[in-house]
Amino acid sequence: MRLSILNIWRNEMAEETVLRRIQNSWFQIDRSVSLFLMSLFLAACQTVQTSDGNQEKGFFPSFFQHIKPIFHHYDSQSSYVVKGKRYQVMTTNKGYHETGQASWYGGKFNARKTASGQRYNMYALTAAHKTLPLHSKVRVTNLANGKSVVVSINDRGPFYSNRIIDLSYGAANRLGMLPTGTAKVELISLGSN
Repeated sequence: MRLSILNIWRNEMAEETVLRRIQNSWFQIDRSVSLFLMSLFLAACQTVQTSDGNQEKGFFPSFFQHIKPIFHHYDSQSSYVVKGKRYQVMTTNKGYHETGQASWYGGKFNARKTASGQRYNMYALTAAHKTLPLHSKVRVTNLANGKSVVVSINDRGPFYSNRIIDLSYGAANRLGMLPTGTAKVELISLGSN
């Protein structure tokens, strides 16, 4: 009996030692990560000599400005190319009026970045257009049932020759075109960008 109590006590002591070693190693890793992050922070705050001889201070020196974004922003571009075809972005939406086929896109693209840099919200009243300036407001009317909705252009597309606008799920729902997937619509710009 005395021997088994001694063995249990030894096993508990061994487990406690192992736990202490694990805690110490995590503390060392945690401290190492903290030191690494602190050194990065201090390096970012340093004064940098620019190519024109001036000194630049700040958290993000100018060399960060040369990094290109991974996603495409068509907002600041006057034209862009998709599938070998060049699209010329309109400088204003003033007087814009067009009739043609509309389609919609939904859940598959939800929360992805749009051409404007916003995250796509399938329930918002937004749309994709090939050439209208981003952030343009457009009244879309379903010619089959007379329903209309005002959308904001925040993306580029649709890149199919027979379609003039790609609506969000929310806008397509308001127009009553979810079951058919496409509808003949009229687009009229509101205001001017």
